[in-house]
Amino acid sequence: MAAAHGQIAMLLQSETLLSEWLERVRRKGWSLRAGRPGGEPGQVMDVLRERCRHVLRTLAQAVADTGAFEAGSASFREPVQSLAFTAGWMEGAGLAVTDALALVHALEEVLLDAAADAGPPIPHPFFEALAQAASEAYCAAIQQRAHARYRDAMEKAQLVASPHPRLPCLFLVGDPDLQALDDAIGRLMMVAMMSEAKAVVIDGTGLLEHERVMGSVLELLLDDSRALPTRFVLVGAATAMRAEVARSGAGDRVALFETLAEARSRSCAGRRRADARVGARALTASRFLCTLCAHREAG
Repeated sequence: MAAAHGQIAMLLQSETLLSEWLERVRRKGWSLRAGRPGGEPGQVMDVLRERCRHVLRTLAQAVADTGAFEAGSASFREPVQSLAFTAGWMEGAGLAVTDALALVHALEEVLLDAAADAGPPIPHPFFEALAQAASEAYCAAIQQRAHARYRDAMEKAQLVASPHPRLPCLFLVGDPDLQALDDAIGRLMMVAMMSEAKAVVIDGTGLLEHERVMGSVLELLLDDSRALPTRFVLVGAATAMRAEVARSGAGDRVALFETLAEARSRSCAGRRRADARVGARALTASRFLCTLCAHREAG
């Protein structure tokens, strides 16, 4: 048995076997057979050849180290991972899942043909495990790409605008993650710094989960050194955040409202009282909110 495994290990390092494997993959895989991969066909095949060579090299080492073909054993961890990474790369290269599965079926065929005289055939469950690893890696690559596209869309959807030259506003929508929130707040604070704004508005009424996301916004603001000199008007999930603002001692820098209409009502009243006390001085957060609501109503 050891001699048979040694012979199989030598076969796995053969360039002839690699070429035969790739040719069978091309014939079995729909995208490769039709010449419709995501990139240039020749370039895709060159990369695929190098990846398959690495799979065979690691598989040969595993066969030489162990006496059984068990995909779940520690010896076969690297070749299984290499095959899975190749299947994931194939999804990104525009190849179909049938091409990824063709890797395993073609490998089984060439090994059974090449090692027919080397001893007992390689058990079929070994290749079934490889097919499962390849299909799961391909599906995981689809999910990762979809998540990346969604995250990119969420980052671009968080709008920073200035209805007034000194009124930077951030309008949050959808379900942004922490990375998207941090990016949006960073853009907001950059605009606030450039316009020397004393207050900014963050409107979360367009979020799918107001309390969770606005809670994250509050945490980011309280931990952000860039936000220290700025007064924040947060709209949405005010009730849920009131206790946290009180605990943090940031009540003098954070004003909470459930809706922009509520913010306007209270802020315009505050503006009239402030004007009566101090007259015509620099714009306050109350004036900012009145300006914001006036712009939104005009729009």
